[in-house]
Amino acid sequence: LLVTTALSLTCIWAWSNFYSTLQSTFISKWAQHYPSNDVVLVWHLFFTAVSWLFMSALYYNQLDRLRVARRNREEFNQQHPIEMVQLGGIITELEQLAASNLEVDVIRDRSVWV
Repeated sequence: LLVTTALSLTCIWAWSNFYSTLQSTFISKWAQHYPSNDVVLVWHLFFTAVSWLFMSALYYNQLDRLRVARRNREEFNQQHPIEMVQLGGIITELEQLAASNLEVDVIRDRSVWV
């Protein structure tokens, strides 16, 4: 989930840089040939709108993918619930077992040396 979000934001950031560069280059070339400020403003607004639409489409596409993944995960968890395990009891049993094995080893070692 985190990786998908990070990758989508990186992709959107890269496309934003691409559109910004494209817009700046196009408007500077256009202004050299046709120095009208009104037309430059129109082109600026056009590229801004196109880039905003593209970024929104990417964002909502990724958001839909995340929603589907979340819904599938929730449905899977409902169909195959995980039973809660009491870890405290298991850890206590393991400690007792380890302590009893240690005592047996110590007794065996003493009997060998005695």
